[in-house]
Amino acid sequence: MPTSSAEHLKAASAHWKANRLGAAHASVWRAYDAEPESRAAKHMLARFLRASPKSITADRGPALLPLLRDRNVDPDAIASAGWQCLLRFYGIFPADVSANPVETAKHLEANELVLELLKTAIVTNLEVEVPLTGLRRRVLLSDAWRDFPLLVEALTTQAALNGGTWIFDSEEQSRLEASGSATMVRTYLPDRQSARFPGHFREPVTCRRRTVRGVALSAVDTRDGADTDDRSGGRQAV
Repeated sequence: MPTSSAEHLKAASAHWKANRLGAAHASVWRAYDAEPESRAAKHMLARFLRASPKSITADRGPALLPLLRDRNVDPDAIASAGWQCLLRFYGIFPADVSANPVETAKHLEANELVLELLKTAIVTNLEVEVPLTGLRRRVLLSDAWRDFPLLVEALTTQAALNGGTWIFDSEEQSRLEASGSATMVRTYLPDRQSARFPGHFREPVTCRRRTVRGVALSAVDTRDGADTDDRSGGRQAV
């Protein structure tokens, strides 16, 4: 029976090639557990999670945070598994985010994995993007965003990563104009330099260019038939 990290990796590779995904999952995690600092173990685990994000189990959730923060691991390889873990086992979103946006924002603000995922990889899961877009709208219109600096910071970084592709409406546009807050504007679009090119996104979108007190802003509407759940941050695969 394998005992070392290298032996577990060899077993994981054999299981994976034979399409024994359950056994591969067990072996690759054993390899990581045996030697968490092994670059080979981290890279194979990242490749496996990228290929099989739904294989993540609740007990492995805490291990995803150091992997996201590891400079030798591509966060995009971990992100899908991270969101799967949060959605399936941690219940990060209520059925109706709009019913109690403040409580939802508090919950997200206190979750390190949520914040790290937003800051390190483009959200590609609509089950995450849709409630987050709705939550951003609610905390903006209620002016509650000031109470959640960590979440606002994470959403700002996410906007910089995704180019400001999340949909918003005219009511949000008006509130941003009235508030004059560059802080909240940047949760919708990145800085002025990035916002000069509102049409340069990876998926087909239509954009209306606007300006909020000198900060360029684009209202983004997904075209009929566009696949909005297939985005990539363009990072190099591990």
